[in-house]
Amino acid sequence: MLKLADAPEIGQEKHWFLQLARDMAERDSELPVWTETETLNFEKRYLAPINNGKTLYQCILNVLNDIHHGFTQNDTSSKKLLSKLAEIEKSDEESVQNWLAEQLKLRAKGRYHVYREAEVAEHNMPDIIISGTTGQFEIAIEVKQADSWSPNDLKVALTQQLAEDYLKPQSRRHGILFLTDHGRRNWKNPDTGRRGFTFLALQQYLSDIGTKMKNNTNGNIRVSIFGITAKK
Repeated sequence: MLKLADAPEIGQEKHWFLQLARDMAERDSELPVWTETETLNFEKRYLAPINNGKTLYQCILNVLNDIHHGFTQNDTSSKKLLSKLAEIEKSDEESVQNWLAEQLKLRAKGRYHVYREAEVAEHNMPDIIISGTTGQFEIAIEVKQADSWSPNDLKVALTQQLAEDYLKPQSRRHGILFLTDHGRRNWKNPDTGRRGFTFLALQQYLSDIGTKMKNNTNGNIRVSIFGITAKK
């Protein structure tokens, strides 16, 4: 990978290949030694310990996939709750934040702690903060009802609010922009201005931006987009 980074054909993409090489080295390096408690916990519950921000980040993405699967397959109560928000003219993102925080707590299994913004600050922190139980590392989650915002608004929420403002601490290098669609609007394609921009296309548009974001003013970061369709 390092040899590829120096190839003339790579050009301005050299930094991306260097980042890939670093990620590969991290994956291949020796993992921290498990404690006796962590080993017993893995034997009984098949849960590996979370010892750094990267592992916590992947854990939360897996948990969100589990939440999404349950939401679409069998969680009728949650689906009814979120779909009712479509009947409210004013955005009620706080209800979505509370629902998501509750779902994350239900699946924590002692691996992480979940904090809501109101518990830690006055509107100058992420909507949800996930912290590890074995060290000082955190994940920031910003929640947006996507159909209350334009693609450009959500781009700013991703690139400035989440990536810059909320990922400033060295202990918080990973962030997730969590989106819900309640079917209350159609988006315009931010490149062409044409309507008919779907929720899936919106997620892909923001994901493409997030994938290219490797650093903020304080160092390396990782951000992801995660969406749930909550319309009836």
